Amino acid sequence: MPTNSYNLLRLPAVLLGTGLCAALMQIPATQLAPMAGAAPVPMSVQDPAVSEQWVHSATRPGEKDAPLAIDVMSVSSPTPMVPGDRLRIEVELHNTTAKRLTDIVVQSRRTEAVGSVAEARLKLARNANDYPYYGAPVVISRDLAPDEKRRVVLDIATDAAPGGLALPGPGVYPVLLTAQAHPVGQEPGNFATERFLLDATKEVRSEGSESASEGAAEEDQATPPEPAPATPTVPVGLIYPLAAEVDIVPGETGEAPEYPPLLLESEKLAEELAPGGRLRRLLDQWDQATTSEHGAQLKHGSCLAIDPALLEAVDRMSHGYNVGGERAKLAKQGQRLRDSWGKNKDIIPGAPGRGVADATTWIEDIQRILSDPETCVFALPWGNADLNAVRTTANSWLMREALQRGPAVITRVTGREPSRNIVLPGSGYISPQTAPWLGWADTYYQQDPALLSAGRAGLSDAWATAQAHSLTQPAKGAQPAEQKSNLEDTKLPAAQGSETPPQPTEHPVSALVANNTVWSAPQAGRFAQLSEGIQAVTYQDSLAATLAATGPHPETVGYSNPDSRYDYRLDSAASRDLVASAALRLAVQEQAQPTAPAPRASSQPTPPPLLAVPPVLLSADTARSLLDTTTGLFAQHQASPIALADYLAADPHEQAALAHHSTAGAQADPAFGSPYPDPSASSDTERLRVAQQANYTDDLTQVMVRDTAIALTPYDFTAPLRRELLSSLAVSPRRAVARHDQLIDEVDARLNGNRDILQSLRGSVALIPPGGVYTRASNASPLLAVAANGLPLPVVVNIGWSGAEANADSARIQAPQGLRIPARGSITVQMTADLPENELIDVRMWLSTPEGARISESVDVRVNTRSGAIATRGIVVATLTVLILLLLFRVGRARLKRPSAIPPHSGGKMPPR
Repeated sequence: MPTNSYNLLRLPAVLLGTGLCAALMQIPATQLAPMAGAAPVPMSVQDPAVSEQWVHSATRPGEKDAPLAIDVMSVSSPTPMVPGDRLRIEVELHNTTAKRLTDIVVQSRRTEAVGSVAEARLKLARNANDYPYYGAPVVISRDLAPDEKRRVVLDIATDAAPGGLALPGPGVYPVLLTAQAHPVGQEPGNFATERFLLDATKEVRSEGSESASEGAAEEDQATPPEPAPATPTVPVGLIYPLAAEVDIVPGETGEAPEYPPLLLESEKLAEELAPGGRLRRLLDQWDQATTSEHGAQLKHGSCLAIDPALLEAVDRMSHGYNVGGERAKLAKQGQRLRDSWGKNKDIIPGAPGRGVADATTWIEDIQRILSDPETCVFALPWGNADLNAVRTTANSWLMREALQRGPAVITRVTGREPSRNIVLPGSGYISPQTAPWLGWADTYYQQDPALLSAGRAGLSDAWATAQAHSLTQPAKGAQPAEQKSNLEDTKLPAAQGSETPPQPTEHPVSALVANNTVWSAPQAGRFAQLSEGIQAVTYQDSLAATLAATGPHPETVGYSNPDSRYDYRLDSAASRDLVASAALRLAVQEQAQPTAPAPRASSQPTPPPLLAVPPVLLSADTARSLLDTTTGLFAQHQASPIALADYLAADPHEQAALAHHSTAGAQADPAFGSPYPDPSASSDTERLRVAQQANYTDDLTQVMVRDTAIALTPYDFTAPLRRELLSSLAVSPRRAVARHDQLIDEVDARLNGNRDILQSLRGSVALIPPGGVYTRASNASPLLAVAANGLPLPVVVNIGWSGAEANADSARIQAPQGLRIPARGSITVQMTADLPENELIDVRMWLSTPEGARISESVDVRVNTRSGAIATRGIVVATLTVLILLLLFRVGRARLKRPSAIPPHSGGKMPPR
């Protein structure tokens, strides 16, 4: 798209953000209650207002500008390794300058062993001077040409010999590799570092200690000692996400009984499904790991978290799809409904996609995996939408789509019902305003079990029921208030009236959040009460933040300590995978540490469980590392598997403590959410645009009605538009420094495309007035207009009007209400208008929902009622008619009195001329 066109598209958002900033100043802070880090307008990661929230200025200064970059490519040493063994690392050196680099030296350093993941994160962010233990420098004999890359294998000693890192014992050590060089003709500049965690926790018993133990055993054979109590292992669970970015061309609407043709913007999803692609590898690795040795333990202690947006898209891809092209306009006025049946399936924009076979294979494999009842699975929010952002739109149907659609999609596609009442917010935290609305995830109460078992969310029926109880009509004869369309409403969602959240039931909803985000909520162990019927179950924040910083696009989570935030791309993906694996082992060691001494040796308490929560867009390499590490922990008896259902279940003591704390703090407003600024949170402008489009989608759905001859329902027609809006609020990859700015532009384009389709739909329901001046003979003459409907379903609308301000007391228009316009048809409407006579009256008219929300563009009608002038004209015409008749009468009489012109003796014949 040309730059000028692009700027024009962004201009409304910029102006909207400007108005929003002004509006924010007029609203009390208690009404706003913004989530952490929400900005008025989208901001670049380089913007000084937020750059410090992305990358702390004190972390690893100058490394990004170093002339020589160093990246770890692979580690051939076993993990975990024994302290003292040699560490073999393959690194890649890259000359990032236009000068030749000479005097290249690579050196290893380390710090003391760390005791927690939080400490490890801070160490990795510190200055290189905080790594006081040096290994022997490695001199690279050959120079590096400009932009040249070269791989080098480093063989690093870890014992106390000269040149070794001298690891004092088992532990997890932060290790730093420095790469220094001298550009030809310049002074040496900054040097780059590569950092990772060295997992040296493996212990090997010496031969002397083994023989001594054997001798002691022989001496005590006659009187065997009492068996030592077994040390309880740490229960460990793993969330294994399956999600991806789904780039459906904006503006899709529903069809029935089949899905509409799938139109994707690119083949990115097909590439991930192809052999060697990320999604293909994720599924294969899971399948192999859970069917190998110790696979049963891994299957018991892990759970698949599936994005329903991905699953539905791949299922549709397996039946054929197209790529590229623009979506056709949906509203076709002047075309009969029967003429449109089946025609849209013949002409599909774009080219046929190439990933049909790979999509089919992937769906078949996931169906096979989930056919095992021992495999745990639950649904992520649709498109990994930020639930806090969804709540601020004040649109309950958007929230219901985010939470209720997923379980039904998984059931329909795979034939397996997922675990119920589980919410995994992509942001890692829940705001107090959002918590009550998580009740929509209660599939026991909010959804019909029979429909859910059949793979239906039941949202269409729920919509119909809700509308049947909420319709209101304006008073008869009253002038409807003129109001803007929701597409033009600039009110902040937080300032609008909110709907009532769903009622809690006896089945609580469990929200998995980071443990540092529930600071003042009533807590008991890993559980916290967020709202009535809504329970938070926490996981370790430092471990989750570390896992999020993996893959090709590492993410900065909003709940992470700002002192540990830096540009994680400074380290290679392989180094960050080493960090993730070591962090998981380190977290298990943390959990194993007793919080209080046990009173008796035989009553050692079970350590608290640990749940590893990777990022939703998990990379295949990181997944392989986590699966291997988790399986290794089980095989080495350092951990035991815990099912997700058990992790979510509080024991009786925790339930009692939680109930006590909840009762004691019932009068206080609990505070929870991200404890730190979250620069990745969607901006107020973006949420306002989503709210505008979501509310107008509701208005459009509200005017449509069911027709027994048409399989499509009003809600199913507009549901894809809502799900498109949810994709615009996706958490990932918004949290990645490398993708954030690009994603802002993509979201802007997506919202523009969705709005264009809504504008097209808006134009399909229209009031068509007569052109020019509408002249009436009298107030008894009707005012005529045509109401047209280009939608595939009938609509029921009201006619609203305004105008005649100077004669507001005497102007009245009686417009019929509840007009039913057939699908792809039109009707002529007669209105009674009592308007001042002999004046040109400007009247503005529009179509609205039964509740009064404007649904169509307004039209201006100029009416002239000339009853007085017509009466005068009638008198004049009558007078003229009488005069003409009198004149004719007198002429006739004159002719009769005139003498005859024929001679009397001519026999009645005229004489010859």
